Amino acid sequence: MVDLLKEKDELKEILTANDFIEVFNNFKVEGMEGKEVVGFMSSHNDVSFINKHFNLQAIHRSIRHTNFFIKKSLDKALENIYIQDYKKVELFQPANEFEMEAIFYVENAIFRTVVLWDLLGQLYNEYFNIGVSPRSLYYKGFFKKQKQEELANNIFMYLEKKDLEVDGEMKGHHKFISDYRNKMTHRNSPSVTTLSSFDHNIRLPMRFVNYRVIKDYEKVTLFIQELLTIIETDYKRQI
Repeated sequence: MVDLLKEKDELKEILTANDFIEVFNNFKVEGMEGKEVVGFMSSHNDVSFINKHFNLQAIHRSIRHTNFFIKKSLDKALENIYIQDYKKVELFQPANEFEMEAIFYVENAIFRTVVLWDLLGQLYNEYFNIGVSPRSLYYKGFFKKQKQEELANNIFMYLEKKDLEVDGEMKGHHKFISDYRNKMTHRNSPSVTTLSSFDHNIRLPMRFVNYRVIKDYEKVTLFIQELLTIIETDYKRQI
């Protein structure tokens, strides 16, 4: 039998363990009176170091912003998910008040976690001077094209993993999250049970969905940390 309290603590640990994104400040530039400089106006074809620095700063600030709301949402979801007895969750009935709260926070985190993957692609594209327009970068196809490089290949291999169970452990968390988000956008809500000509869907317990989101979130933040560490090492070499 699953120890729900232990499971909750382990998931909370994932949310609190990695604070590298928050503490990383290599892109911070202080101006007068200690206030942070957030950029300057330049042409789109400016290839100077200072322009690249502020581009990286902008992406990193967006990463921190998105990361903050993901962690808040997932933490709130955990509180609502583990407050109830999961033996009494009825998947063929409308969600109760705790489940509705959990659905709100989990689905919010799903959308923002996909945004975080896109920002990882933007950060990689800018730092390695790939040259893809930020407006046309789609992270899955982008990393597929860059997979000759080790980090990009590791990211691509993770993104391509199939959603299945291997030796009692779920694999392919991103595939699951990506499919769930697409269904939220284009079909019947995955959190609504229906057996109709419009869709056949039995909603999943939010405990299961939230677990998959947190595992995918953990992976993208570790990839971001790895890339930021590469950038940090490069910056120190240039000083």
